[in-house]
Amino acid sequence: MAGEQGQGNGARSPRRRIVVGVDRSPGSRRALRHAVAEALRRGADVEVIATFSAALPWTSGSLVPDPERLHRETLARTEDFVAAVGAELATVPAITVDVVEGPAADVLLQRAAGAELLVVGRHGHGAVRTALIGSVALRCLGHAAGPVEVVPLEDAAAPTGAVPRVVVGVDGSPESRAALATAVQEAGRLGAEVDVVAVCEGSGEWNDLATTVVPSYAGVRADVQRGAAAMVEAVLAGVERPVRARIDVVDGSPSDVLVERARGAALLVLGNHGRSGLGGRFLGSVALRCAVAAPCPVLLVPARERAPQEGRAAHPVDAA
Repeated sequence: MAGEQGQGNGARSPRRRIVVGVDRSPGSRRALRHAVAEALRRGADVEVIATFSAALPWTSGSLVPDPERLHRETLARTEDFVAAVGAELATVPAITVDVVEGPAADVLLQRAAGAELLVVGRHGHGAVRTALIGSVALRCLGHAAGPVEVVPLEDAAAPTGAVPRVVVGVDGSPESRAALATAVQEAGRLGAEVDVVAVCEGSGEWNDLATTVVPSYAGVRADVQRGAAAMVEAVLAGVERPVRARIDVVDGSPSDVLVERARGAALLVLGNHGRSGLGGRFLGSVALRCAVAAPCPVLLVPARERAPQEGRAAHPVDAA
């Protein structure tokens, strides 16, 4: 492990990077362990980022904080924190530690540029919090240009002996196609199956007049099934490592269904459906709900992210 003594202006490593934000909380400890595991699977380095603010509240007669001292103290504490986590693990990748003055979310978004992944914990020491997700994680999810993974403090345990599952929500959009491609890639790394979930909203209760004006609910559900199957076939045709995918069309609210299906899963993957706006994207409501409530890590993928196409192979697809 190497500590970078600069204020964030040092040269960047050309190697593949996973960036993780830490504040020495239990949530960031979990995020760091997860980032290390991801880096080992990907052959990447881990870049640990901690931040501090010299603009502390003070009153007349109080000493103005010394930025250099704050930097040294934060770096020392963060290096000790990272070393303690590393001592708990059998193998660790190359890890660098950098401490930067500034707002945590802004620093992480800047440092995540060009990285394979930004990892944040669900619980952090943000000045403003929603009920279950820290403000730093929330801002990173809504504004990052690359993939962001939110790690809960604890995962719901998978059944003993069960094959690992990667759950992905699809709806026919380019964003969900990008999410599916990423889910297939992640499943290959984890030796997991892909649980493809398409949600069909509506009660299924139609009267005779409704069926003469709009397609029947059964017809809409069949269209959703066909669309999901076609998307899965197209994505699986472009990857080399065999991956088993199961397609399930489920009635209900998308966020509720996905949160439930993520129970015991290794990962939940979603596309970012947020709209572009001044200062970044707005986080979609389904992604936000899943990031807050899912009992497993949640990976949010921008539409431009695509899993690399490595050749063609036959892949089993199951339709439920």
